[in-house]
Amino acid sequence: DILHLALLKGSETTRAAAFGAYDLNTLPRDIPITLPLCPTSTKVMSTEQLIQNTKKLDERLECTITIKIIRTLKHDSRVYFVRHGESKWNQARREKNYRKLIHFDHVLTIEGIRQSRRLHAFWTQMRKKNPDDEELNRFLSADMILSSPLTRALQTCLLGLEAHPTAKSKGVTLCRDLREVKSLGGFDAKGKCYGKAIMSRVEEKMKKKIKETATATGQEGNKSKSDKIAKELKMVERVCSTKIDYNDANTQWWVLKDTKSDVTERLGDFVSYLRYHSGNTFICVGHSMWIKALFTQYLCGKWTSLNEDVAQNLKNEKLSNAGVVAVDFSFKGTSKDW
Repeated sequence: DILHLALLKGSETTRAAAFGAYDLNTLPRDIPITLPLCPTSTKVMSTEQLIQNTKKLDERLECTITIKIIRTLKHDSRVYFVRHGESKWNQARREKNYRKLIHFDHVLTIEGIRQSRRLHAFWTQMRKKNPDDEELNRFLSADMILSSPLTRALQTCLLGLEAHPTAKSKGVTLCRDLREVKSLGGFDAKGKCYGKAIMSRVEEKMKKKIKETATATGQEGNKSKSDKIAKELKMVERVCSTKIDYNDANTQWWVLKDTKSDVTERLGDFVSYLRYHSGNTFICVGHSMWIKALFTQYLCGKWTSLNEDVAQNLKNEKLSNAGVVAVDFSFKGTSKDW
């Protein structure tokens, strides 16, 4: 069997920028492997010639692609979905201050920061009081923590999951598929930066919000309150030292508008990622509209018929700010059967 790979450039879907062919019998299974690709040439080669030419390439100098050929697929995964804390967009909607809605990539309010810290306090206190709790231990032994690249989601992730064993050992991975659903007028779903600039914005905006709150409430001149503010700023620096894998958020990861088919495809890509990743338990920090869309598309018909009221709430109601819902995915056949 032969594996053919082609790298397409931008919108040029008919012409490959690089390509390669590989004998599947010689490739290892279940581990990431990096394969070199041949640059596009006007010379026509047979499959056998392409295989031989690919073997001669130096992967340090050529365009490469990293893949993993999976021998066996897992049948299920547990995912803990966390909605971000209260954002400035949520606050503006609540206060009916529509002018403040017209901003990109809204950040957490001071209440959103507190909600995220209450989430942190909840599981850390549970860990002390009931260390043998099965559900808690599965949450603590997550194989991976994923976050939307939008500022409010990553802020919630860092604040709410500080010192989580997985955050300490593996860090947090950004995932563009977790970003909020973007309507034509949805300013809050559009990003402002990518790559390392994401973390700079996350830290800067949290510190700014804490300082603004201190000024507005007249805490700056009070010694004990000033000490509290300094402690909170130190906390922000501490949580922002978490290792971040920018993954597919190293380039522009937001869009102008999500169509219904775009959302369906994005959800499918995300669920496929879960299925093909080696881990079985994930924590994903994201957004209310996205989570509702996920339940609408994938909630099991049999479970829905047995839990109609809960199913309707999951599909139609927003998860509370900094709230958590545990979901079991069962993978059977194609994505249509999940």
